[in-house]
Amino acid sequence: MRLVLALLLCGFLLPLSTTSLVRAQDTEQSVSDDEISTTARRSLTFRPQAGPPGSRVQLEGEGFRPFERLRLLVGRTPSDLRRQKNVEVNRRGRVQTSVELPDWARPGRSVFFALQSSDGRRRATAGPFRVTERRPSPPLTLRGTLLTGGAECAVFRSDDGRRYALTGNLGGFGPGDRVNVRGRIAEMSPCMQGQTLAVERISKAK
Repeated sequence: MRLVLALLLCGFLLPLSTTSLVRAQDTEQSVSDDEISTTARRSLTFRPQAGPPGSRVQLEGEGFRPFERLRLLVGRTPSDLRRQKNVEVNRRGRVQTSVELPDWARPGRSVFFALQSSDGRRRATAGPFRVTERRPSPPLTLRGTLLTGGAECAVFRSDDGRRYALTGNLGGFGPGDRVNVRGRIAEMSPCMQGQTLAVERISKAK
């Protein structure tokens, strides 16, 4: 009788033990989104590390969820960032994008970048990018002909067929004169005829 009871008890407990074991394994293998976001190693890098206003910066991030939509943030400090655009992560959890420095990025300032999930719970920050002075353009020495004056500036056509608006002292030369001109391409100009050449020296062409 005792043997029968023991066999019946074993038959009753065995299914329960098997079920408990399976459930424990399922629990160990199930990882929530919160756990993934906590343990994932997110990073953001950028290049170049410095440059003048208007530079385009290449950004690379990794450690995000596959195909996740992220916000690219740009700002003056890691805590003062504003959305620049949206980007999408690839199937490996990586993203590559680029952004041009904003208008407020002036020489001497720093710029920080971040990639952030739409819910704000996952973020990777990088910086600072150092904004430098723009290097002056190299001087050009050209030979050509002064044309009739433009709306704001004199117009010069070089012998290779290019046209430039001229600013600065033209030394008394006028339309039709053949001249040698040395100058630099101006970044800012009141002229409205395309590229502007700031004249440093002008002389009669031989």
